[in-house]
Amino acid sequence: MLCLQRRQRRLAAPTFIPRARTLSQTLGNDPGHGAAFEMTSLPTLSDWRARSSAFEEIAAWERAAPVTLTGSEPAEELTANFVTANFFHLLGAPARPGRTFLDAEQTPGQVRVVVLSHGLWQSLFGARADSVGALIELEERAYRVIGVMPPDFKSRLVRPTSGCP
Repeated sequence: MLCLQRRQRRLAAPTFIPRARTLSQTLGNDPGHGAAFEMTSLPTLSDWRARSSAFEEIAAWERAAPVTLTGSEPAEELTANFVTANFFHLLGAPARPGRTFLDAEQTPGQVRVVVLSHGLWQSLFGARADSVGALIELEERAYRVIGVMPPDFKSRLVRPTSGCP
């Protein structure tokens, strides 16, 4: 599942996360290398969820990566964050318009879905509410737009721009 935004070089904007005071970031530790790291595998994440009683909810995200908006000319490089279905729920950040991800959409073989930043939604669709449900092409694969993050949603958990992570 993807969250898309336009590429932007500067880090900016204050964090707007409704549940910010209740969040914690957990880093893994690799004794063999003696360093903390942010990455984990999906099976490990599943184990943490099953065994943890200290956290109400656990979500994950992958650092921003470039993707190409294809299917229209000219192609455009965007920034994407791959997140677990509960990422926005954990942050207390609903999409408007549309919605964020459902657990079932994490299952392989499902329709690919994407949540857009507010800025990208404005430039791609002219901020039309009927664009929720539209298909866009990324890396020559179809994705259905399911939601748009509000303009004031920014998160330091991922590279911030004018919209969603």
